[in-house]
Amino acid sequence: MTNVPDLFSLAKVMGIIIVLVLFPPLPLSTIPERNLSLSNNRLNSHSVCVNVASFLLH
Repeated sequence: MTNVPDLFSLAKVMGIIIVLVLFPPLPLSTIPERNLSLSNNRLNSHSVCVNVASFLLH
């Protein structure tokens, strides 16, 4: 059973890579309202991903 933590860490790394691919860094925009809405959506998506990851790890 020594491979279980390795699988969990691999799953975390893959989740981080997936999050980075699906939600890349915000492009610079000249419209601050659009940046605010995009960052809010991004924060919500990241919180969902964190919740899913914490659920999977427990």
